[in-house]
Amino acid sequence: MTEKVETRGRKKTSEIDKARSRASRDHKLYQETLTEEFEQLQRDKELQFAESEKRMGRPPVKLATLQRRALDKYKTSLEVYREVEAKESVEPWHESDIIGYKVKDKAGRKKADEIERLKKYIRRQVTTIQKIEAEDESEFGKEHDGSGRPGMTKSQKIRHYEKLIEKANIEITEILMKKTKAEQLEYQLKDVRVMKRTYRTAYKAKNGKFPESSPQDEMIEMLERKIELAKKEESLDIPDVGLYQEPGSSRSEVKVKATSINKDELAG
Repeated sequence: MTEKVETRGRKKTSEIDKARSRASRDHKLYQETLTEEFEQLQRDKELQFAESEKRMGRPPVKLATLQRRALDKYKTSLEVYREVEAKESVEPWHESDIIGYKVKDKAGRKKADEIERLKKYIRRQVTTIQKIEAEDESEFGKEHDGSGRPGMTKSQKIRHYEKLIEKANIEITEILMKKTKAEQLEYQLKDVRVMKRTYRTAYKAKNGKFPESSPQDEMIEMLERKIELAKKEESLDIPDVGLYQEPGSSRSEVKVKATSINKDELAG
């Protein structure tokens, strides 16, 4: 008689866990449609479609419609979960516990860093600005047939996206002010490494090979030393005198200098 071999792998998820996870996940997706960033992305799509000369394809779905669809999907998932609860005769979960179920579940991909998410958002706006700058002035400010807002001029459109970048940079600054000295330095190091990769890629495209060194090498070494020192200080619980301190300022007046993302640096 053949003996059954025990296999390893992920534990099979029960029907009720699947239904609960789906309801929790759908609620999270609904909440994302209520965020300011999601709303701005939809506005950008509507604006781009309204100002396109030929208006090819379908117009973007309205924000209110997307929100309603997401809410309806969550309600449906919740109903399915309640049906599974009743079928398995288990004690009903409170809706708030169902909503928070996937939040407590640590399995899956790590949640994106908020600062990195904002930087990615800024890079999208930078790309949009670069495309606008490459277009001819005559393509902007045209009147369209039918209803809708009048077209922006080239400078107005650029300024619109620059304001979005400024707002995101303010958010980054506020988040950084709550980070430790070592964490602030690590974010600066990430930015400098991105600049180094951009430089090396551009150099290879022009010269057919990577450079032996980069202008950012010295800055990277300096930041790595500062991070190591900051972590040692934090482990010893040495009072923090501030990441950046202006001459003559007291410890209570120490100012944290957050690295803002400049569209010209990102473009380089």
